[in-house]
Amino acid sequence: QLYIIIGICSWSVAASVISITSCIKYAVAIGPSPPITPNVFMLQSSVITVFSDIKPFKMHGNIYFAGSTKVSVHLIDTEDGIVLIDTGYPDMYDQILNSMKYLGFDAKDIVAIIHSHGHIDHFGCTNEFKDLSGAKTYISRIDNEISNGTLDLSWAKELNLPRIKPFDADFLVDDGDVFKFGSTVIRFRLAPGHTDGTLAIFADYEENG
Repeated sequence: QLYIIIGICSWSVAASVISITSCIKYAVAIGPSPPITPNVFMLQSSVITVFSDIKPFKMHGNIYFAGSTKVSVHLIDTEDGIVLIDTGYPDMYDQILNSMKYLGFDAKDIVAIIHSHGHIDHFGCTNEFKDLSGAKTYISRIDNEISNGTLDLSWAKELNLPRIKPFDADFLVDDGDVFKFGSTVIRFRLAPGHTDGTLAIFADYEENG
């Protein structure tokens, strides 16, 4: 059994393991993340430009990393299609598309978009990916109040980022909810702190028997 911890603070790796108060102070101090220089990765005979400073990679089993040092984006390859966990900043759409392409996936195959919490750097490209794939969206019932614009707590204003079109998720997740995608079972527990509705996401992975 493997547990993978997905960082929820986009400002630095260190910030994700310190208190929420310190994390907020750190974010205010440094402001938005600087632009990332694109990397050119070779894929067999093709050249793919990925606007990320981290090469997309397989983590374990059917889970992959497609984000950057700015923010984590993960995907799970299931028999039903791709489950995307978080969609990054509003300017990361092309980066995530190309990262998925590099990993051998087509974003049109996304069937579910799960949000760990309701900050702009984790749902910034959700509308675009939903329009592209028709995927269903998931967020905690609590943080849906942020994604739909009822509460102005997305951090878009604080980070000087454009506000995206508000949305209500298709599935509002409560503590203890379980969803199944193919043979992959994903369990959710509320883990308030970073936001009131932050979700801890659990799944079992098996590799090589």
